[in-house]
Amino acid sequence: MRLRAATILVAAGLLAAGPNSIAQTAGAVRECDIMAETIHARSRKLDDPLASALATLYGALEERRHGALAVLAQLLGSGRFHATVARLRALVELGKGAHDDERAA
Repeated sequence: MRLRAATILVAAGLLAAGPNSIAQTAGAVRECDIMAETIHARSRKLDDPLASALATLYGALEERRHGALAVLAQLLGSGRFHATVARLRALVELGKGAHDDERAA
């Protein structure tokens, strides 16, 4: 029963920490990577002048990626995120104890 209550508390903490924001921001970084890889792969089929014209696009993608990466670093470095991780660690430790109690029974 204690484990269930702790799980509910941690779940509420995760929602407060905004895991969707972290996932969305990490997704934005990855999206830039995928777009750059896709454009680069397809640009090999283009004439040199057209392929060279994509440099501006690569630059814009890189700027967007760096911006999203900076936001992600802020989210992962926040006190709110660290508190959530600490609560998760406590839950894991609590679960280990509960699991040991179940084995003894």
